[in-house]
Amino acid sequence: MKHPKINSNTGSLDRSIYQDRIDIIWKGQELTVMQKVRPTNHFVISKDFDELLKMATADKREKLEVFTKEVIRFGNRCKDPQWHNLDCYFEKLACELAPRSYLKGKAESVMLKLVTCVQNTVELYHELHALDRLEHDYRLKQKEHDGLSLRDNACDWVIPEYTSTPFMPASTQTEDVGSPDMSTEPLRRKHHVLRGERQAILAHQNKKFEANIARNVATLVDDTISDVGKMDDSTQPGSTIEINNTVDDDDEGVIFGEDNDENEGYLFAGQYEETNEDFDIDGTQDQSVASNVPDPYDKVYSNIPEETHMLKHVPDCGYCTAKKFEYEPPGFCCRGGKVELAPLETPPQLRRLWDSADSDARHFRDNIRSLNPNCPCTKGHASCKNQYPQHFREATLQGKDSYPNYIRCDDGRKEKVRGCELDKRWVVPYNPYLIRLFNCHINVEACGSIKAVKYLFKYIYKGDDRASVVMRDASKENDDVDEIQQYRDARWVTPLEALLRIYGFELSHNSPSVMQLQLHLPNMHMVTFHERQMVERVVNRPGADRSMITAYFEANKLHEEARGILYREFPEWYTWQQGKVWQRRKQNTCGQVGRIIFALPSKGEHFYRQLLLNHVTRATSYADLRTIDGDTLPSFREAAQRRGLLEADNTIDECLNEAALYQMPSALRRLFATILVYCEPNDVAKLWQRHLDTMSEDYHHITQSKTHLQQMVLIDIRNMLQSMGKDIKTFPLSAIIDRYDNSQGIDREIYEEESIEATTEDVALQETLNEEQKSTYEKILSVVDTSNGGVFFVDGPGGTGKTYMYKALLAKASLIIWDEASMAKRQSIEALDNNMRDIMGHPSLPFGGKTIVFGGDFRQVLPIVCKGSRAQIVVASLRSSYLWESMCHLKLVRNMIAKSDPWFAEYLLCVGGGTEEVNNDGDVRLPDKVCVPYTGDDCDLDRLIDDIYPSLNENMSNTSYITSRAILTTRNDWVDMINMRMIDRFQREQMMYHSFDTAVDDPNNYYPSEFLNTLTPNGLPPHVLKLKIGCPIMLLRIIDPANGLCNGTQLVVRGFQKNSIDAEIVLGQHAGMRVFLPRIPLCPSNDEMFPFHFKRKQFPVRLNFAMTINKSQGQTIPNVVVYLPEPVFSHGQLYVALSRATTRLNVKVLVIPVTDEKMKKGVQKKSTINGVTYTKNIVYKEVLTP
Repeated sequence: MKHPKINSNTGSLDRSIYQDRIDIIWKGQELTVMQKVRPTNHFVISKDFDELLKMATADKREKLEVFTKEVIRFGNRCKDPQWHNLDCYFEKLACELAPRSYLKGKAESVMLKLVTCVQNTVELYHELHALDRLEHDYRLKQKEHDGLSLRDNACDWVIPEYTSTPFMPASTQTEDVGSPDMSTEPLRRKHHVLRGERQAILAHQNKKFEANIARNVATLVDDTISDVGKMDDSTQPGSTIEINNTVDDDDEGVIFGEDNDENEGYLFAGQYEETNEDFDIDGTQDQSVASNVPDPYDKVYSNIPEETHMLKHVPDCGYCTAKKFEYEPPGFCCRGGKVELAPLETPPQLRRLWDSADSDARHFRDNIRSLNPNCPCTKGHASCKNQYPQHFREATLQGKDSYPNYIRCDDGRKEKVRGCELDKRWVVPYNPYLIRLFNCHINVEACGSIKAVKYLFKYIYKGDDRASVVMRDASKENDDVDEIQQYRDARWVTPLEALLRIYGFELSHNSPSVMQLQLHLPNMHMVTFHERQMVERVVNRPGADRSMITAYFEANKLHEEARGILYREFPEWYTWQQGKVWQRRKQNTCGQVGRIIFALPSKGEHFYRQLLLNHVTRATSYADLRTIDGDTLPSFREAAQRRGLLEADNTIDECLNEAALYQMPSALRRLFATILVYCEPNDVAKLWQRHLDTMSEDYHHITQSKTHLQQMVLIDIRNMLQSMGKDIKTFPLSAIIDRYDNSQGIDREIYEEESIEATTEDVALQETLNEEQKSTYEKILSVVDTSNGGVFFVDGPGGTGKTYMYKALLAKASLIIWDEASMAKRQSIEALDNNMRDIMGHPSLPFGGKTIVFGGDFRQVLPIVCKGSRAQIVVASLRSSYLWESMCHLKLVRNMIAKSDPWFAEYLLCVGGGTEEVNNDGDVRLPDKVCVPYTGDDCDLDRLIDDIYPSLNENMSNTSYITSRAILTTRNDWVDMINMRMIDRFQREQMMYHSFDTAVDDPNNYYPSEFLNTLTPNGLPPHVLKLKIGCPIMLLRIIDPANGLCNGTQLVVRGFQKNSIDAEIVLGQHAGMRVFLPRIPLCPSNDEMFPFHFKRKQFPVRLNFAMTINKSQGQTIPNVVVYLPEPVFSHGQLYVALSRATTRLNVKVLVIPVTDEKMKKGVQKKSTINGVTYTKNIVYKEVLTP
């Protein structure tokens, strides 16, 4: 038998035992060589621990030298000098290391156990082999007894297939997950072996058994030998190591003891005599990795047939067409047609609930899935987790979850899948090209938002994942855990990061930089000192009593310009010096961004102090933060609550008390109804009993009965709640007694309609209509009383008298009028059509046969589609609806308002129709008389304000003066800026209202209040609402439509308290009515697509000195100023802005040049050429009526 040859790649440990001793080990001793997965690594079991330690150390030192050379070479090439000359550090480290001798005893005990295991294995094998021979003889005698014939020159001796598998004790049967030896036993076959081949076969099996014993034992000592190999020793690499083979115990000599009997070194010794036996030869015995461990599953599944029987295809039943299987008795399904099965057809009522778009069908589809737990896509969900079926859409829109909602046209096409008819609402997004290319379904999404793009790029830079798993004794689970070491074990440095770190490049850069601002209570700031310093010296050290906050207070004392800057804004204008002082920045740069150390509300005074620092300026001490109107409060919490930064528990009660001071019971009842609907009061019954007397003061002259007074107030509140869309029965109030209720049994809508009476002025309007108006008036009246009705669209620009004609129609006939329909989305109009068809019972007639009059001007602003393209906006308009072709189109052209300036009226029609001449850049020319010259300084806007609001302070009390003027601009940012300038000019008593902002379902405070305060979504009031007596405001919510409180209603502030605002409606049929407004919770629309639910509690108003162009549509404003710091960005905006006034003399426009992106940076595109002003005009001609 040949011993292994030396591998040139082996380490010093291998070289030390090969060549000079390998012959002795394999021939004269029972040496077990344990082979691991890598054939070049061998581990020797020996009692002499010192010898093994020296060999393992020498082997590891050689590998460590190669590694350290590479580290030294890369370190010398780094830019950072601290990584240079690492060779000196490694040499010093090598001298200081010492071997850990305490492992010697543990290793010796393990070696002794392994020696005993190998010896027991040999003895058990011989016993098992003798048992196999006995069983083999028994089988041969059994065959002879059955009359089997034997050959003359051979015996049918067969070794069973399990005899060639050595038995291993339980303590030595281990699994090596890295070795292929754990595969199941290969199939065996019988061969007749001649006499000359038997010795070679037995020797081969003997060699296999030795290798298996060595391999199984090796798995037990792998960890121990690895630990030994990691230890250091003074032995230098490359030195010669000799193994001491002298032993004192004869039992231990089984492994390394001297023995001259060569046959005892083989486990099959004595089995080589010439016999005529049939050997069971392993079919894969030439493979060195064949497993000899018996697998019980081979016994269990040894008789499984190789082929699977398939049932034959049988024709379906000829009666009921049911599927039949082989050997099915006849008549098993339907008894030969005698049993008739009802057809599985969907009931029409259920089909309607599934296909229809009414409210009942939507409710059914939203809730039926919760009753079907077997559906795989609805398990654990109230509906399909993937939101199928989707809605029909005419264009692709951006969804709230950053994925688009794709176009799904309702073309009527349906496909039958698994017995169900499906349309395009059920189609999953797919890519036909990729599906055909790869022959599989691939979901392709269009990344149209920053969230989806960030999600993709995360996988480029995140690097590989790595996990560190630690198995710890359960009895020691309370021991200390080294988290730093765990982090280092699990950390994976990608090649890109390693390259940047080695060559000293920056891994990240933050611009502008963020500065953390200290937050602490008085005399509780942090001070750094050495542990050996005395506390008295540290306290008395110069500057020890200073911090960022105290230096901020001192800066407010010394510098006048610093007093208007908040603490968090200070780093933008001042720098923090080492002397613990704030120094003014020399250059006017953006500076740093300040962030106050965050304090949770549970921190008490820390949180309230942070709240004050975020809102209070000019503070020179902690006492100034707690001082309000000369009164120094004892705590920061009381100061924050006094300033209105914290919501008190009795806010609603105080709001009603404040409103009661004005002694207006009717407005107080409306305020009470508003609080019930929008403010979510906790104890309604207690609130009702407390304020019943003040709400019924105006009814005391009618009756003195308390019951009657209570019933009159309840009926009044009931009517107000109905106009708000609520029922008084849903609130815990007293029941209304029938004998006090005059409208018992009559619906509110019907009762209100029957109460309307046409005035004599409205009836007389038909006599004053012009020819165009009268012709339109007569065409509409001609179909009002018919059974089929009619649908009309009156197209007329501003000033043609559409509203005038509407009043004449309403005084004469009963019909529905929808004004400004050009701004409405077609889906809302189509929804009204579907409802009217269902209600009237005429599904074939538009709007169920009722007469509907739509009015509008497609030259004006179209429906707003959030981040929509031109095609999406056009598709959302009424012009793209299926109802457009069924409408009778009427036109009003004659402008009744601009009679004094016909040129301006004609100019507006050209601008709105896109026919006005343009220059080379596509811009239209503005009339010279309406343009305000642009000079480039900050006073341009102030001059524009002076033009529209001359003598403002002298006319602040004049309501008509305030409401007859407005500044129009394109975006809400500019509107807020102009309103703040205007309110600062208003010289009246003022009040500052701060909103209470919260993120819904945010228990961990991921979105702090100071961040939420910076948000001003579209349609919500600002965080800081600054009001003065007499200033104009606009309502931002629909509160009470029947009483004029709608979105866009213009009011004037008449008074204010801490929790309520007293306002007066100034325009419309409810002009002059006084109302009280409370703080109500407001949430942004879904179009804002915030990643969290945001709620702001604030008064639902904003200043109305300036408004957006879109908000001004439909209004007639005598004096208009248009401020264009940037061009218009949507269809009809320029036309709407210019057409709000009656003549060009009452219009002023300021156009600010914008920077041309195609030109060099800082170069502005000229808006005035040769004294002529040009600006951009956007017109979608495809929506204009012919």
